[in-house]
Amino acid sequence: MSIATPDNRSMWTVLDAVDEALLLIDDQQRLLGANRRFWDLFALAPTTELSAVRQHVLNCMADPDLYLRLAEHQDEDEEVELELQYPDERVVRRRVSRLAAEAEPPGWLVSYRDVTRDAEVNRLKTEFVSNVSHELRTPMAAIKGFLGVVLEDEESLAPPMRRKFLTIARAETDRLSRLIDDLLDISRIEAGRRARLDTTFVVADLLHDALVVARLAARDTGIEVSGELPPADWTMVADRDQLSQVLANLLGNAVKFAQPGGQVRLSAVESAGELCLVVSDTGCGIAKEDLPHIFAKFYRCRASGIGPRGTGLGLAIARELVEAHEGRIEVSSDLGVGSTFRVCLPWQREGGSA
Repeated sequence: MSIATPDNRSMWTVLDAVDEALLLIDDQQRLLGANRRFWDLFALAPTTELSAVRQHVLNCMADPDLYLRLAEHQDEDEEVELELQYPDERVVRRRVSRLAAEAEPPGWLVSYRDVTRDAEVNRLKTEFVSNVSHELRTPMAAIKGFLGVVLEDEESLAPPMRRKFLTIARAETDRLSRLIDDLLDISRIEAGRRARLDTTFVVADLLHDALVVARLAARDTGIEVSGELPPADWTMVADRDQLSQVLANLLGNAVKFAQPGGQVRLSAVESAGELCLVVSDTGCGIAKEDLPHIFAKFYRCRASGIGPRGTGLGLAIARELVEAHEGRIEVSSDLGVGSTFRVCLPWQREGGSA
């Protein structure tokens, strides 16, 4: 690595433009300097005292012992991942490199590369694969188990019991099919391969069709599904199929978690240039600590033990589809009272702004 002398202004101009945090130390363990990114990363005022710099960096570390071991024994050109807890929670890769032989004075370059985003992507990828594996394994195990019982005891198993086991296996097969469909769906959406096919349609028709499907799902539950249709002249330009899927997911969840004898309601309101589709229920509600996470893939809130299990992807898909329409989805909820979801989309009614 060729490098000019530390007091060379041109060199420091170049190093200040580098995105990595760089620290130069000579063989006598004296601080030769650091670039602007280093001081910014560790929120430290420039200083020439190496001991002060090391102590400050140590205080920034989530694992100070690991940093101390690296400061003494890190191999040349080895990259090691470290977590910072101050001034922000970040993940950095530390690398120690020997300056070129012609460098004067001879020394070392310590670099810190911010890989927080990469680390988060890798974490989410690992978590996603783990969740998918778990979600696929559960119905597969049930299907294998119940079919195994039927096949092994085919002659001795009473017909009603055989039918019960086969019915459970079929239900788990349906669940597995829904999970795979949802996985493919969210994969296409996130990869941008599910393009919007916009048409002009009547908003009341969208709500009416969604209510018909939801009432069928709630037919044997004792849950009342009602709705207030907007005026017939309310039209919008959007992907009707995608918005139908959003409402199906929201109404399906509402029916699933509503208490017997409870109510689910769908309506549409206009507000400040937006059309808001509102789904409310008198269900079990969502805990405050769950609210920030309910649109995450595979996340199930603490009340998810009530009602049949879903894929854990419905709300994530709904959010992706709404955001693809440049809209937003919001939720408010009280435990034991119910929840309200609002899908707000940019909208301009014919003849003027809404």
